[in-house]
Amino acid sequence: MGALLILPHPYHVWRHGVGRRLKAGMTAVDAVEAFNSRYIVGSANKKAARIAKRLGKPCVGGSDAHNAKFVGFGRTFVDADKDVSSILAAIRDGKVSCGGKKTPLRTYTHQSLKNTWRKITRMTRRVQLR
Repeated sequence: MGALLILPHPYHVWRHGVGRRLKAGMTAVDAVEAFNSRYIVGSANKKAARIAKRLGKPCVGGSDAHNAKFVGFGRTFVDADKDVSSILAAIRDGKVSCGGKKTPLRTYTHQSLKNTWRKITRMTRRVQLR
């Protein structure tokens, strides 16, 4: 159908981490997210870029924004004409680079704690209902 399959955050410890759990996951995709603005330390980004390069996969960036003001923190730079088919072809051909800036630590920490609290609340409700 002409779509691209891009693997997001393949080596993130707290998310699905397909690259960590399923070795074939990296080979089954068209491109790999090698810059995620929410990676505070950056080691998972570096590992994704290293493995993608070894496998000959293009690297793209993503903001993983949980708030509109952080959209665009992670970027994919594409060397192509400004039409969909050219952009998709350029990504497939590896005519891309990625980068950007990291989500502020304070914001990341606040969002993580808020999400953790929601999960704990949901789990305790389930336990109380039993």
